[in-house]
Amino acid sequence: MIIVLSVALIFAAIMNIILLRRRRERLQVFYNVEPKTTSLLSLVESQINSKQQSFSDEVLFGINAWIRFNYRLLMMGPSKAKTFMYILFGTVACIFLNHKYLNYDIYVVIPVGLFVSIAAICIIRKKKLKTEFYANFPEALNIITGLIASGYAITTTFKNCANSVEGIVGETFKEMNDRLEVGDSVENVMLNSYMQLPFPEYYFFILTVMVNLDSGGELKEIFGRLSKMLTNNRIMAKTRDGKTAELRMTMYILGVMPFLFILVLRFVSETNYNLLMSTDGGRYILYYVIGSVTFGFLLIRNWISKII
Repeated sequence: MIIVLSVALIFAAIMNIILLRRRRERLQVFYNVEPKTTSLLSLVESQINSKQQSFSDEVLFGINAWIRFNYRLLMMGPSKAKTFMYILFGTVACIFLNHKYLNYDIYVVIPVGLFVSIAAICIIRKKKLKTEFYANFPEALNIITGLIASGYAITTTFKNCANSVEGIVGETFKEMNDRLEVGDSVENVMLNSYMQLPFPEYYFFILTVMVNLDSGGELKEIFGRLSKMLTNNRIMAKTRDGKTAELRMTMYILGVMPFLFILVLRFVSETNYNLLMSTDGGRYILYYVIGSVTFGFLLIRNWISKII
């Protein structure tokens, strides 16, 4: 069990490092912009140049960024006590299920229970964050576009978005406005906000804002196109979900069936159940079932995400 957990953790860490490196590559676009004078982009360029590090440093940076992002997800919500109670309840549930069905050592079950509980909370809140972003960010773009058309500067529109938009998007704009009012630099505010909303559309938004602050541009038209693109993407996502609903339900049912069969086996044939759970050969079979179901679930989910 420890070997399987270690392999799973290493695989998850590698995947997150790859995703974080891709996110950092997006910010390299600032490096390719050549400003004519000393400007905000030149400051961003120097900041990016200062982060050119060795591979080991990049790995450590990626792990640190991944931990920080998941920590923010873990701390989301009005009550930190509820988060702690969820983690405690999940750990206790893992200990109870292990005592009743698996009989692994307690020093293995407690770390696994903590990891599973924290991972489940982060996944649920990440999904909630994504839903709130795509639901509220188009509204923020419409507000910004209208204010810019009325002659407002782009940095003065953040306060209106903070007062009008709900959810994490409004909170992010409020934090940006507060930091700008106390004199923080625009590039730091933008880059830190991207860490809170790590979405491609928001990246394009902050890139457009930072370029406009230096060289000017037709923000109304650009933000209008971005808002239209977000709306079209939501329509296509709903269409995709509707067309793949049967496939996803089949995937969930097939994924649960092996574990339901093992549960039924405990009551139908306890001898075979003990052979599966208490012997090395049986546990290898169990690990294979868990690994194959997890791999198949991730593979099919990746295919579905590519369907338009």
